[in-house]
Amino acid sequence: MGGARQRGMLVAWRIALIAAFALGVTACASHPEAVPVPPPSQAVAAVDCSAEWDVGWGSVPGDFEPVAVYVCDPVLELAPRPDPPLELITPEQLAQTPPPAADPAPAPEQAEPRLLEGDLSPLLAAFAVPNDPKWPGPCTAIGVIVPDVWLVDADGRAIRPAYPVDGCNVPKPGVTEALDELTPID
Repeated sequence: MGGARQRGMLVAWRIALIAAFALGVTACASHPEAVPVPPPSQAVAAVDCSAEWDVGWGSVPGDFEPVAVYVCDPVLELAPRPDPPLELITPEQLAQTPPPAADPAPAPEQAEPRLLEGDLSPLLAAFAVPNDPKWPGPCTAIGVIVPDVWLVDADGRAIRPAYPVDGCNVPKPGVTEALDELTPID
């Protein structure tokens, strides 16, 4: 009888082990919580290209009706400048006293907002896309540069909507695709 009891305990332990494993697997495989929708953007008096990137981004308020869209794109504002040609230094020049230090580089000019024209419906629809749930696994370390978008209503109030993001907090492509369909006004 002792052998039957040992086999019964062994079966019970196996069942407990399988149950614990199944519970662990289902806990790890459960659906992660969704990224919360940001609070609505607060309207400001005007477009401000100097505003910090992480300040003021939010969802488009339900009562906000944009009539214009502006972008502040620091990457486009930094026009490539040709490098000066390299000059070889002769041994005589190397022996000379070095010239005084150059003046510090001037601060970059503030990016000017660019008005875009066209149908704003696709852009508003792209901003309304919900965020994806947070990805439970590792994410690739990539940098994404997106234009700073400002929506302006008929009263001249401006908001800066947040880009919808995927599970790794990377902006979804819908907003930039909708921006590509708009025409810049010079």
